[in-house]
Amino acid sequence: MLLNARYSPDELRYLPLNTALYEPPLDPELPALDSDGDSDEAEDGRGGERRRAEGTSDSSSGNVSEGEGLPDSQDESLQGRQRSRDKAATPRKDAPKRSVLSKSVPGYKPKVIPNALCGICLKGKESNKKGKAESLIHCSQCDSSGHPSCLDMTVELVSMIKTYPWQCMECKTCIICGQPHHEEEMMFCDVCDRGYHTFCVGLGAIPSGRWICDCCQRAPPTPRKMGRRGKNSKEG
Repeated sequence: MLLNARYSPDELRYLPLNTALYEPPLDPELPALDSDGDSDEAEDGRGGERRRAEGTSDSSSGNVSEGEGLPDSQDESLQGRQRSRDKAATPRKDAPKRSVLSKSVPGYKPKVIPNALCGICLKGKESNKKGKAESLIHCSQCDSSGHPSCLDMTVELVSMIKTYPWQCMECKTCIICGQPHHEEEMMFCDVCDRGYHTFCVGLGAIPSGRWICDCCQRAPPTPRKMGRRGKNSKEG
């Protein structure tokens, strides 16, 4: 400050600084600033920058808040995995069982084996175990043959098995599942001699009496106190 400087009465109100009545006047060319407004705007600016920074951080870290959408590729991937889980959790329905053969096969002709021998009595058609002539029946899947009397078959049963590809005891398969396994659970219809697993027809055990399959009779089995021919019965 110059000692010889002259000040007007108005200028002296602002001097000296430690005893001045008023703050120094602002430059009239500079716009007046609202201190409160500046503070609010600056705070809002910083808050917006913070929010944008937080949003960028969440997006880069892979955290997606509730209500925000996923990229199409991620969304499709998640939906695919969800469908796979739903499909795996859904109990699979049993495949439809193979339809039961009809009582007879139209136009079927039983196998003819010249000079065949009965697997039980080891005799031909000229003589059965009782010394009487008797035609043999033949398995459709192997070369086994037998006299009906040696196999304890009735005339009606023999007439039936000649109408479809009959199987011997060793070749017998279940008509429902087509499998030869579980022989101890395999039973035979007393009318057509087809094989059935007990569990394939909903039975807990082999009936002790006469049993007729659904193919031959659309009715529940009618047990009768008599022996049952099982698959373990001896046959050639």
